[in-house]
Amino acid sequence: MVRFVNIFIFCVFAGIPIGSLAQEAEIIEESPAAESPKKEKVKRSKNKSIKRGGFNVFRGFLSQFNLGVSTGYGATFYRHDLKGFGVYQPEGGTNVYIFDQAFVNRDTLPVIYSDWVNNPIGIGGLIIPVDTLSSPIITNGIPVFPGDIKFGYDSIRIGYKSTTHNIPFTITLSMDIDRYRLGGGFTMEFHRMTKFRPTALTDELHSFKTNFSAATFKKYFGYVGITTYESWKYKMLADIEFGKVNRGKNFNKSLISSGLYFNFGYTIEKKYSEYFNLFIRPSIEWKSYTVAIPETSLEVNHRQPAIYIKFGATIRMPELARCPVKGCKIQINHVHGGKEYRSRIHPLWKWQNPKYGQNHPVPMRNKGKT
Repeated sequence: MVRFVNIFIFCVFAGIPIGSLAQEAEIIEESPAAESPKKEKVKRSKNKSIKRGGFNVFRGFLSQFNLGVSTGYGATFYRHDLKGFGVYQPEGGTNVYIFDQAFVNRDTLPVIYSDWVNNPIGIGGLIIPVDTLSSPIITNGIPVFPGDIKFGYDSIRIGYKSTTHNIPFTITLSMDIDRYRLGGGFTMEFHRMTKFRPTALTDELHSFKTNFSAATFKKYFGYVGITTYESWKYKMLADIEFGKVNRGKNFNKSLISSGLYFNFGYTIEKKYSEYFNLFIRPSIEWKSYTVAIPETSLEVNHRQPAIYIKFGATIRMPELARCPVKGCKIQINHVHGGKEYRSRIHPLWKWQNPKYGQNHPVPMRNKGKT
């Protein structure tokens, strides 16, 4: 500023045109010493005489996407509604059966169903209707003995619950557009099943296990996120996953129907470079499915809310190709033979200072100085 004022006063007294002053100011502003790293990068990219080594349209397109991988822990809370059903537990038995509540007052149940969590199977005989449902003829039915337990939903709202432990493995592909992140992904989730415990009459009813101890769920989902905070080192997003669940071979898909699932999360990313981030994502999820009971118009609705904590990494393909000169030690983006390359010695997981790279945070010329 002082230099500019001195030049201006000299021009006034010496009669030099002010236009020369503007040219001098332009020279000062465009001098390399006054350039910021950002301006230098823009100027270099606009220099048409410099070609980008190994660069093509496909690579430039891929460099816009973030590839993410993650794992973690989850817990799924199974609960269901047995409205319209009765619960039957044989004395000394280890299983819990359901039946049509219309027959709750009879001493012989026409059909009872096992494995009604995933693949209901009918056990029993035939119903021969006479004139009303209250007086049918039942052949080869299931007799109810005095030591057996039998309840209807209308008298006691009986249900069962269980908490399974989940290990998810997720891969995502996303793109950042301004404050938004759009993408999709796939999750392979391993469930370890636990006992289903009664929610009422816990002294009389016992717990039961499903006919499988583990299950593998597959999830296909879309993803939308919005940035709530961003700094040089951190980025935070509120986001949602939504998609479909394939519950695996243990579930009878011909009897099961389900809609979309929704997973609401908050992602906290730490940026290690322009291309590499680590993140943690806590979330809650809502999903459910309905099991149709064969040869009836009844169905059981199973709710499966869940919580997760995931951690993982994202990586992005660099736009510039790696320097092909084996002995080159330059850390920053640079030019060989009129082509621009990125450093071959600077790792993708470290920040690159536009002036000198950053393999070593302090330049050699400044080491030992305070």
